[in-house]
Amino acid sequence: AVQFAVAGENVDVGLTGIEALSIGSILCDPEFPIPLVKKFAAQVVTFSPLVHPITQGYHVILHSQSVNEAGVISKLIGLTDKASGEITKKRPKLLLEKATAIVE
Repeated sequence: AVQFAVAGENVDVGLTGIEALSIGSILCDPEFPIPLVKKFAAQVVTFSPLVHPITQGYHVILHSQSVNEAGVISKLIGLTDKASGEITKKRPKLLLEKATAIVE
């Protein structure tokens, strides 16, 4: 038994008084709830082989735990340096193999 856990640790938690909880659910502090959003920025890395370049409007599937959700890349914000994370090229037209980028 432990008093607390930090990001990256796996724990078993016993909860009471919660009715709608399933695998993949996210728990948060009720005083500071995680906001529901329609858009967010994410860092992505493309691998080889990449059948089609990734462009604005590209359809994706987001995976979190056991939940899968469809999405669309609405904007290519910038290519980033793999080591530093700094944007090296703003608003690229497409992402090719072995690219690291920030997308919306």
